[in-house]
Amino acid sequence: MPRFLVVLGAKCENIFVTDIEGVVYRGRKALMNSQVEIYAQDTAARTLKDVIGRADIFLGLSAGGVLTPEMVKEMANGRWSWRWPIPRRKSSLAPHPRRGRTP
Repeated sequence: MPRFLVVLGAKCENIFVTDIEGVVYRGRKALMNSQVEIYAQDTAARTLKDVIGRADIFLGLSAGGVLTPEMVKEMANGRWSWRWPIPRRKSSLAPHPRRGRTP
């Protein structure tokens, strides 16, 4: 979970968590627990595509291929993405995971 971002000073209201069910939002029932609930947002957004346009940072863990090149283009100007496990890069749009910038 993005607890380390909060420790570094990020506000919970600026963190949108998504999983295989979509955006973690207030009132969602699927795959919720106390650790996920603290990041639930009051939002109509339900998918990663719905929230990626406002993102400065994308942290992708576990599932590959969820962030498309089109979604990267929609991200805010200072975009940065980090994915684990590190997939074979299909797009030069996403920053290199070790350099943290677009090659």
